[in-house]
Amino acid sequence: MNCELFDGECVEDVDVIGQEVDIWIRPNIHEIERRRAQGVGAMCDHDHIRALMDLPEGVYVPLRCLDGATLLAMDDLVERGAVEFDGDSVSRVAVQPVAMVGISKVAECWDDARRITWLGSHAPRYVIASGRIAKRVLAEIDPQVGLAVQQDGAWRIARTAGARRVFPSWQRWAIAERAFAGWLGTAQPSSVSQASSIGGREAGMIPSASKLA
Repeated sequence: MNCELFDGECVEDVDVIGQEVDIWIRPNIHEIERRRAQGVGAMCDHDHIRALMDLPEGVYVPLRCLDGATLLAMDDLVERGAVEFDGDSVSRVAVQPVAMVGISKVAECWDDARRITWLGSHAPRYVIASGRIAKRVLAEIDPQVGLAVQQDGAWRIARTAGARRVFPSWQRWAIAERAFAGWLGTAQPSSVSQASSIGGREAGMIPSASKLA
């Protein structure tokens, strides 16, 4: 992506509800370092994320207050260092490893442009298009969706993305984890060093610093 649409790093081709989009993120260095110490990378299991969303961060909740689905995920979450116990109470430690600041999509057809409107509850959005598709975006698509137009080999912003408020949800956290998994696989050395020398990784595991030399 050679057009800076958002203030963040671009992770390309992240699958979100059946379509590939570019997710713009800001890494949470503290959380990434915490996971590195646990040997854990992206947590993409939806049941795990739903369970984490049921727990407030840093507040201990009695196990008797949790539903069955959350309790079933507890052993896995303990193993991944995502929760901690104090007697018969549990607290969430894990947070999103990246802040999701924007979503963009190159629209090669009208359906590409139309489908990004479905993601309004997750982050501000841009459609990147040209010609008739760009004109149709301006005329027919939610004005909260921004438009970047390609013209003579360069990009220009034809309409700025709206700053609609987004709300926490397990779906939004799941998208952030998928973007984090993509970032882990593509981060440049400069990004790796900023993230406490984390690199050469896969979605499920971040190697220890000693293995990165």
